[in-house]
Amino acid sequence: MSRSRSCRLFVFTEQLAAKQRAGELVLQDHLDMVNDLLNVVEAAEQRLGRMDWAERDRVNHRTSYIFERFHLSHVCCNDHVSWSDMEDCERRLAALGCKLCVVRIDGVALVDRHRERGTQWQEVVRGWGVAEGKVADFLLRRQDQFIARSCQPALEVHIVDMSAITVEDGAVEVLDFWGIC
Repeated sequence: MSRSRSCRLFVFTEQLAAKQRAGELVLQDHLDMVNDLLNVVEAAEQRLGRMDWAERDRVNHRTSYIFERFHLSHVCCNDHVSWSDMEDCERRLAALGCKLCVVRIDGVALVDRHRERGTQWQEVVRGWGVAEGKVADFLLRRQDQFIARSCQPALEVHIVDMSAITVEDGAVEVLDFWGIC
């Protein structure tokens, strides 16, 4: 991805966050962001597909992409976005061979990790309008929404339980699911 394209996507994400803080975020904003990101990946895949790998006795290695909190986040975190709004996104992700990994954590581990993150993270969560002392319950409900929603897509799904494993072990599990290890 070119630097200008990368910067434009970052600015677009920041504009979306500003609209959300102002209460001005609408469905089309979500769709535009998802489509813009998918257009980049589809264009890259098309370019790779046109390369002359076989003619040069080379192997076309698979390209991997990570979308953190992508289309599921738009549905689970915004009342004005429904799953049907993301069906085209889901179809396009499936055509790209994408897989869906959902990270989960139990309540005890969530509270421990929340404390480890310190006051800056707590300020972020309070900005969501969640009362102090209710953050873990809020995040566990949000996690349950993600897991329930992840059972519906056309993508291959794997749930990684991070409750009792390290981040490194979780990364290995994700890479194994992708078939990279």
